[in-house]
Amino acid sequence: MAIKTWEKETLPVYRKELGDHPWTATLLHAIGDAYKDLANEKPGDYASKAERNFKEALAIQTKLLKNHLDTARSHACLSDTLWKQGKLKLALGERTKAYTIRERVLGPDHEKTIATKEKIKELKRLYEESGRKISVFSSRYADAEKGVTNKAHSELSLTSFKVIE
Repeated sequence: MAIKTWEKETLPVYRKELGDHPWTATLLHAIGDAYKDLANEKPGDYASKAERNFKEALAIQTKLLKNHLDTARSHACLSDTLWKQGKLKLALGERTKAYTIRERVLGPDHEKTIATKEKIKELKRLYEESGRKISVFSSRYADAEKGVTNKAHSELSLTSFKVIE
C-alpha cells in the first residue's frame, strides 16, 4: 500500500532532511488525500487519519505559504473529511477558509471560487437543517475551531458532489 510507504519511509526522510517545508506539507496532503479516499468506503479510522494529515499539512502551509492555493486546497480537503465525519461546523469553517484564499488569489469569478462558495451554501443548509443556525462569513472563523458533530449527517457520501481541490 502506497500510504504505508509514504508514512514509514518517505515522510521520516522529509521531516529529517527538510523539516517544515512545502514538500513535506505536500506529502502530508497526499497521505491525507489517500486516507480521505479510503474513508469513502470505510469511514472510521481512515477519516481520522486523513484529518490528522491535512491538519499537519495546513500547519506547515499556513506558516510558510499563507494565502496560497495549496493552502486553500488543504482547507477544502479537510472540509470534505470533516463533512464525511458529520462535523459540519468544522467543515464549514475549513471550507470558508478555502473560499477566502481562493477569492483573494483567483478572484470572485473563478470557477473554483464559485464552486467553493456553492459548497459553503450546501454545508450551511445541512448545518441549519440539523437545528443549528449560524452565520457563515460574519465570525471570520471564531467558532470554527470548536466544532460540532452532527450524527444525523455522519453517513453523507462525498461522492454526491464534485471535489474541488
